[in-house]
Amino acid sequence: MEFTEEELGEFAAQLSHLKGVKGIEVGESMRLNNAEMISRTMESLQLSVDARILELGHGNGYHISGLLVEQKVSG
Repeated sequence: MEFTEEELGEFAAQLSHLKGVKGIEVGESMRLNNAEMISRTMESLQLSVDARILELGHGNGYHISGLLVEQKVSG
C-alpha cells in the first residue's frame, strides 16, 4: 500500500499531536503495536514506590494508569 504525500503528512501530524477521530485511531494502533515493548520496559525498570519517572510517551498514554496501579499494589 502506497501513501500520498498528503496522507503521510497527516499521519506525521497525528504522531506529534493526536487529535480527533484519526488521532484516536492512531493512538490505539500505537498502543497495540507498542504494548509488549512498554510492558517489558516497565518490568525491567523495577521501580520503587517512591520512584519518579518522566513519561515522554508515544501513543495515547494507555499504559500510565497500569503503571500507577502496579506501583500502589507492589509498594
